[in-house]
Amino acid sequence: MMTDVSFNWMSNNTKHRYWRVLTGEVELRKWFGRHDYNGHHIGIYAALYRYDLEFGGRGWQANLNYGSGLSYGYALRLSRRWSLDFAVGVGYFGGKYKKYDPDDGLYLWYSDVKRHYVGPTKLECTLVWHLGHGKEANYE
Repeated sequence: MMTDVSFNWMSNNTKHRYWRVLTGEVELRKWFGRHDYNGHHIGIYAALYRYDLEFGGRGWQANLNYGSGLSYGYALRLSRRWSLDFAVGVGYFGGKYKKYDPDDGLYLWYSDVKRHYVGPTKLECTLVWHLGHGKEANYE
């Protein structure tokens, strides 16, 4: 099982340039070959998203969106404790979000939108630190 939590908060306050993203994901994976979290894997995942994106004077805000899908990946062992994990996923992403226009410190909401998307939903490259005592498997 793999879990991932991400919190990003950026602001280049030249007239409201924001990027606020909070995500949480859980994934169940099936590894092929040796059982040392190295090599190919497939998985099924579910995720929750909260965001406030603003570009070019237009904004999109979601309090809670959700998604799920299937993934394929490959983990490359770098050392006894570190690996690089590459993964792609396809699935569903949905929920509601608001469209708004920022104007002199005010956020003028003008529309609620329902989102239903099916297609690519994730592309990952993750540096993984393996916890534990290292006695369970011989990695080198």
